[in-house]
Amino acid sequence: MLNFFLRYLQSGCGTTDDWLGSTDTPLKGFSWRGGSERDTTGILMWSEPFVIKLDDGQEVAIVLMDTQGAFDSEYTVRDSATVFALSTMTSSIQVCNLMHNLQEDNLQVLEIFTENGRLALEATDEKPFQKLLFLIRDWSFPYEHPYGLTGGQSLLEKKLAIKDNQPTQLQRVRRHIRSCFSDIGCYLMPHPGNKVSTNPRFDGRVANIDGEFVDYLKTFVPLMLDPKNVVVKEIGGRQVTGKQLMEYFKVYINVFAGETMPEPKSMLEATAEANNLTAVATVKDTYVASMEDICGGERPFISLPE
Repeated sequence: MLNFFLRYLQSGCGTTDDWLGSTDTPLKGFSWRGGSERDTTGILMWSEPFVIKLDDGQEVAIVLMDTQGAFDSEYTVRDSATVFALSTMTSSIQVCNLMHNLQEDNLQVLEIFTENGRLALEATDEKPFQKLLFLIRDWSFPYEHPYGLTGGQSLLEKKLAIKDNQPTQLQRVRRHIRSCFSDIGCYLMPHPGNKVSTNPRFDGRVANIDGEFVDYLKTFVPLMLDPKNVVVKEIGGRQVTGKQLMEYFKVYINVFAGETMPEPKSMLEATAEANNLTAVATVKDTYVASMEDICGGERPFISLPE
């Protein structure tokens, strides 16, 4: 999926209808390999930010991020929680890629990983995280919930529904998830076909992917990356620049560098510290620009008063 995100962005955000390109061209960018073992360890970020212009004229940079699975057999729960927390706290859109269905254990794991947002809820009226989208691949029940966003939303509402006869724990999980994200969605994808799932030499050629999968792919990718759908990263209700995002990364990584999983309070304090650092950097940049305009190297000499 990230390969197709990359192709869409490199084509200018689908400015042409054939952004998928030649059906017989291998995908370039993120490597793909078949098999039962993981592809990604930790967090990987594409080295090139893609600058696009939104409908209101604002320029924003899109950065693609990939993370390892929620529970990897070679990593502890703390490692997985750290990766998920970092990716969620630094992303405007978090795509949770699941297979076959949205299960109860997926929701409970999500509650554990978003625990860092609970304290933030007590300190502010704003939800700590932005958009969460469940991408259900290999969905096998289109007769119950059709493929795409409409079927996904109906499935999501069913899974997140709070009922009087539910155990208290299950009700709490659902309230917590809804309270942590400002927008929650779900998209159902069909199986990509046997040439993708069983051929170890599959290289991403669209010609080898089932046509129905390609059709829904053409809808899903713009749903994430079309300029009218892009979600600008915000922390504390304020949009974050690329330079400021670097400060948040540095502060968050320091918090997670210890031997134990940090308390939610530590993450809240780290966010406050990063907010202060970015505020100082912004004021400093404004000061330097103003002074450069007044008495910079390109300005005429200013004589001192006698």
